[in-house]
Amino acid sequence: MKISLSKDTKQTQSGIVHYWVARWYDGTGRRRSKSLGKVESMTKRQAKKLLLRMEKDFEDSPALGRMGRAPTVKDFVDTFLERRKHNLAPATIVKYKKAAEYLLRYFGEGRRIDHITVNDAEAFRAKLADGRLRGSRDRGLCATSVNIQMRQIRALFQYAVDTELIPENPFRKSVVTVKTAKGWHYVSREEFQRIMAACPPKIGLVVALSRLAGLRRGEALHLRWDDIDWQNGRLVIVEHDDWKPKDHERRIVPLCAELADILLKAYEQASEGQVKVCEGVIEDNLHRDISAAVKRAGLLPYAKPFHTLRKNCLTDWARTLPMHVVAAYAGHANITTTSQYYLQVSEADYDRISGKNFWSENTENGRKIENQTEKPPVSK
Repeated sequence: MKISLSKDTKQTQSGIVHYWVARWYDGTGRRRSKSLGKVESMTKRQAKKLLLRMEKDFEDSPALGRMGRAPTVKDFVDTFLERRKHNLAPATIVKYKKAAEYLLRYFGEGRRIDHITVNDAEAFRAKLADGRLRGSRDRGLCATSVNIQMRQIRALFQYAVDTELIPENPFRKSVVTVKTAKGWHYVSREEFQRIMAACPPKIGLVVALSRLAGLRRGEALHLRWDDIDWQNGRLVIVEHDDWKPKDHERRIVPLCAELADILLKAYEQASEGQVKVCEGVIEDNLHRDISAAVKRAGLLPYAKPFHTLRKNCLTDWARTLPMHVVAAYAGHANITTTSQYYLQVSEADYDRISGKNFWSENTENGRKIENQTEKPPVSK
């Protein structure tokens, strides 16, 4: 692709400025241009060297030559949200909007996305981490929260790369590996029963579907009676007209006997014409409702209650099922996601090996130890 060099003149507040400009025609015949730098700070020889480098880049990657003037941050975000609103879940759109707010606060509405560099991305991450992009809040974000925002922004700019608005993603290296703590609360069978007893019936259904079937909150709220295969003991997570599951994928989850009894009682009490299992539950009030139920049950509150209940279910499955089966039930495309973020070792796991039940049930020596009043001697 042939690229020509010319001078361009612009009137600015500080006076007239002269620029070196590269001009070429793309594959569709449209004329393209790119500013190389100010004439006063770059010789013609230096500008020609940049031109030769551009020609080499266009040969290696023809898509670069088809790129025109990149949009501003605001125009790009607005276009992205408009084009993707029908393909993404409402909650995902909210996440992208929040990430876009941070971008606009830092770069401004008029910054062109092709003028954002890797160094800019690193500086943005640092400012996000110390809390200076959170408006009136001055408290910094934890590493995990920063990563969540940076993933959304990286995905935004990857879309710009895929649509040939920019040659490469400046945020491609901005997400770092953060070791996630697994200290979430394990809800035992006894605690689960206490929470269920303290819950209003409708909220109890969401609790049961989360703890005993590992459903996400949205999956539980949009589960329909027609999605339950009573005969084969299955729950079918499938897309409906008013809702789509995460990644739009249909999956089947086992229906245990305890959950089947809870759902059957709810079905018998459901009003005529009721479509959804959890009909009438207000999603925005769920966190408040379950927190109040946990308190009434005499238990300490725990963070992200429904997500924690889902993790509890996956942990129980992992004790007896292969990891690829647990991942399939959970709706995870990658087994690593299941093992790294959703499972933990509970006290019950330790008790199975170190407790007296294991000794008495599995070894003759254990039965002798159980009858002793003193601890067995430590072998040297």
